[in-house]
Amino acid sequence: MFQQRQMNEVWPLVEESYSTSNVSPGAVTSATPVSVTAACSLGTPLGGGTSAATFALGDTLEVVPPSGAATNGLVVVAAPTATVGTAQITFINYTGSSVTPVASIYKIIAKRQVANVVV
Repeated sequence: MFQQRQMNEVWPLVEESYSTSNVSPGAVTSATPVSVTAACSLGTPLGGGTSAATFALGDTLEVVPPSGAATNGLVVVAAPTATVGTAQITFINYTGSSVTPVASIYKIIAKRQVANVVV
């Protein structure tokens, strides 16, 4: 049974950041994932962020592609790299044809679990 909970009950630390430049994997052919590394900053997209993101290995990342990216059926996931504040964004295509997303700024939501919180 689902129960309503506050986000900070499950993920006490949440950080919203944006890629510091347009992310473009180029053409993503079917059954061939393509990854792009992107540095991220806190704040607003299009250069509005002045502080580097602080997510790191061990954090859970969600990637939010902008509607203008036209990902058209691609699954887009992100994972932190060894460099703090840098995400590896992976585009996965199982549509049966090639898809080329438009280069865009991607939102990254990082979630960090605190050791003493029981979920």
